[in-house]
Amino acid sequence: MPPRAAIPQSSPRIDAAPRDQSLRAQTLDAARRLIGRHGHRDVSMRDIAAE
Repeated sequence: MPPRAAIPQSSPRIDAAPRDQSLRAQTLDAARRLIGRHGHRDVSMRDIAAE
């Protein structure tokens, strides 16, 4: 399964405010950087938050 499949593409709560959208974009960018660096099986939510 590709790593992006686990991330919902839309959520009413996330899509409600532009600030939340920006945070979502930052989170996805951090996740993609870490996945590119380490492979998706080695990336945890704690790693993404630290990024």
